Amino acid sequence: MWKQISKILFPASCFSCQEILGENIFLCKDCRENLPYKSNPVCACCGKSLNLPLYLPSQTCLNCQENYPQFTQAFSPFHYEGMIKEMIHQFKYHHKIYLRDTLAEFLIPILELQIKADFSSHLLIPVPLYSSCERERKFNQAEEFCLVLRQKTKIPISYCLKKKRKTEKQAMLPRKKRVHNLKKAFSLSAKTEKFSQLKGKKAILIDDIFTSGATANECAKALKPIGFEEIFILTVARA
Repeated sequence: MWKQISKILFPASCFSCQEILGENIFLCKDCRENLPYKSNPVCACCGKSLNLPLYLPSQTCLNCQENYPQFTQAFSPFHYEGMIKEMIHQFKYHHKIYLRDTLAEFLIPILELQIKADFSSHLLIPVPLYSSCERERKFNQAEEFCLVLRQKTKIPISYCLKKKRKTEKQAMLPRKKRVHNLKKAFSLSAKTEKFSQLKGKKAILIDDIFTSGATANECAKALKPIGFEEIFILTVARA
């Protein structure tokens, strides 16, 4: 009964403009339309926006040409700026857990239309936090997104990846140090033989932000021994 009363007394409102909305809706239509959506041209590998007069679907950025990533392709619906940046920050560092579903649901069109994921051949894999960091934060944002996506798409989650050592915060480091900071920080959560049934499947690594690609690359490298056919990266935003 109290739950019903609280919905009347404290109705859901838009995170951005505070317009009163329906249950479990936290962005109004107008604010959704004004989010920093990414558009072509982007790198066909890492998803970085490219300044090109002509869009070629196979075009890759200079960094991917010189240092070809360990993963197949990376996708993000948004640039890491404006309201999306604020929503991720509030969700991740200020425990605004109610934003989880709204952020995760932006990933579903990419899963369905670009990755063409299905429950029989694809797996969702959350980018792991180091154990002490997860205890401190009380949740892993990547896992929270995976839980929503599994519920909505029926694609299973695999916890085959772990972070085996604590690292410095990536946001505080220049690009070159980010790569070194995460080197061999991730590994399989059990012996390779335990994951023999995953061989030939397609992995979808889930996280909140793609910045330099160092995290995505190291995670994909750690997953290679399993024998995934493809390894995709899917994040809410691209810095």
